[in-house]
Amino acid sequence: MNSASNFWDKMSTAIKSKRGYLSKNIAGIKKQDYLNAVRRWGSYNKGVMVKTDCFEEYLLTDSFLPECARNYNEIIACDISYPVISSAKKNLDNDNCEWLCADAADLPIKHGSCDLVVSPGTCSYLKTPLSGLKEAYRILKPEGTLIISILNKENVGFFPAKFLNLHPISSGKGYTREDFARLLSDSGFEAVESDFILVVPPLLNNLLLLLERSKLIFNNQLEELTGKVCRQLSRSNKFKRYFSWLIIFKAIKQREKA
Repeated sequence: MNSASNFWDKMSTAIKSKRGYLSKNIAGIKKQDYLNAVRRWGSYNKGVMVKTDCFEEYLLTDSFLPECARNYNEIIACDISYPVISSAKKNLDNDNCEWLCADAADLPIKHGSCDLVVSPGTCSYLKTPLSGLKEAYRILKPEGTLIISILNKENVGFFPAKFLNLHPISSGKGYTREDFARLLSDSGFEAVESDFILVVPPLLNNLLLLLERSKLIFNNQLEELTGKVCRQLSRSNKFKRYFSWLIIFKAIKQREKA
């Protein structure tokens, strides 16, 4: 845990010092994509929701936790990095939210106690992704829901972005939709639905971040145009598959065999 937490301590500090990792418009698109998934798949049943990392709450650019907190009796927010979890708690503390500094593959949460686990990209950065999935399986109630996203290996910008280090998230492992569905099955889940989200070429995001920092007078118009382009791309299944950063799944915990 120490080496992983040290990595994220350094990564989060580096990203925050550069004033974010997504342009404002693209951060808004990512936030809305996650919210739509939780609303569509999470069953808002006033139960217990677990979030396996708090990177969004730390940066505050694309956090969707406050909206979720209004619809669940209890939120357990976790992160392996103490600076991340402590800053996230200061940023977005809620009465019904518990904040834990913990590894997603070893959570101090009771067996079978949670209704929903939301894992935004966490598995792409675990040394052994199967351990993270099995931990989500352990803490979920029978037929509980896992909403999980991973880096899209088929994104045409994935390998160039990784090679050129265009974006911090490029350091994670990418998967195809089919490969990750098999990994979910191996962990005791049934992948019920999936979709491609955050349909944004990495170079476009980098360009927009540069423009935001330049404070040009036409930045608002550029951001608005970008939003329209990204929404248009997301309507095409062909573009979504090859231009989205993330694949998101709804998976249901299968009953343990007797």
